[in-house]
Formats: sequence, structure tokens, C-alpha cells
Amino acid sequence: MKKNNISLLILSSGGYQDLWIPHFFYLKKYLESDLFDHIYLSTNYYNSTVPKRIEILKSDKEWSDRLIEALEKVNSDFVFIILEDYILQAKSNLKPIYKIFKSNELDYLRVSYKKYLPNKSLYKLNKFKRYNISLQPSFWRKDFLKNILRPSETPWEFELLGSFRNIFSRSKCFALGANYFLNNKIPFPCIFTGSVVKGKLIKTEYIRFKNEIGNLTFSREIIEENDIINSVRLNKMDVFLGIINKYAKWKRY
Repeated sequence: MKKNNISLLILSSGGYQDLWIPHFFYLKKYLESDLFDHIYLSTNYYNSTVPKRIEILKSDKEWSDRLIEALEKVNSDFVFIILEDYILQAKSNLKPIYKIFKSNELDYLRVSYKKYLPNKSLYKLNKFKRYNISLQPSFWRKDFLKNILRPSETPWEFELLGSFRNIFSRSKCFALGANYFLNNKIPFPCIFTGSVVKGKLIKTEYIRFKNEIGNLTFSREIIEENDIINSVRLNKMDVFLGIINKYAKWKRY
């Protein structure tokens, strides 16, 4: 049954299962559960920490192949997609944004808050800039997402190469601007980079999880907030060099 014709799709993998307990804890605490007709978890692994309400879409394929397969099983025309390390810090306020997304017949709407956004409530993303689409919390038209996905890509490759493919599409890709955040609640309150940066858990999030949930075990190092910017820059360079190396090998053979 498509009540609102929108599903929540959480993208994860076995390497990030240590984040599932806090992710689902805060999802239950803060998410507007009546907005989504279905909640799905796309993963190559699962365990008993996944709540019963969430439908598991398990596949052993590579990341983008797994997402392509998952979208075929999602029972709605629109999806709100988050990675497992985008963990809510307060009540979500997504219903007004979904109305904006639908009424403007958009293909993609990014809802992330960060500094130095354009002084508009809603602005069109420049397709000639890197990351004109990304895996930050966003609304997607499912058919548009399927059209720009390709097999055998990592999340980081998809953001870069998917943005390039998007240049040649007729998609309507927008993001919320500074004026929206001045006058309204943040739609999906979480850390802009996600709680994990280059495989390391941000220390403030580690402390929050320990204080509010209890004794948790994480299979990753802790990173200080002062080190986040440099880690993000290094990660982007690693992705770029990795893509060059990957395609050079394909050409060679």
C-alpha cells in the first residue's frame, strides 16, 4: 500500500554494523515514522540488532549493484536515502520538505544543513560542480536514481561519477538553502559529514552514544573534531586517485 508513496532506504554493510545499535536507537527516538510507508535496510550482512519493522534487503554484490537490486524491491516511487552513519541528533522534520519535493516535481532534493549555503530557501544545484548529487540525506525520485547508477561502483565513486553522468540528464536537482534553515527546523538533524569520517568515529558522537545508550563496542578508532576537515580532504583525494587507478587497469587489460 502506497499511502505517501515514499520509503526510507538505509544503506549499510557488514563493516559498519557496529553503528546499527545507535542508528536504530535514534531512528526510533527521533524519526517521523508516519511519513514513510516502508523502511528498508540494504546491506551485505545483517544481525539481530535490526528492528522487526525494517525490511532487510540483503545481497552479497558490490555496493552499487546492491543498491540497484534494492531499488527494484522498494515499493514506492520516491525514496529518502541515508547512510548508516547519518545518525539523528534531534526530532526530524521531513514532512514539509517532502511536500516541497513533490509539489516542485523534483528528481533530487538534498536536505543537509551546513555553513555558507546560498541565501535562498531552495536552490538549483549546479550540474557542472563536483558532488551535484551526493549520499547525504536526500529525497530521490527512484527512477532518476536508477538511471544514474552503474554497476561495480563504491559509494565514493558513485558520488563523483554519478555527478558527472548527471550533467547529461534533464534532472531537476535542488537543495535547501540558508533562508530555509533560518526560518524552519532542520529536516534531518545530524552531523554534516556523518558520524564516521574515513572509518573513524567522531569523539562527540562516541560520548553521546555511551551516555545515552550505554556500554557499546565499536570496531573503529575515535577521531577528534579538529582532525575532521583534513580527513575529509584526504578521503576525497583518495577517491579521485582510486578512480584513476581503477580505470587505468581496465584500459590496460
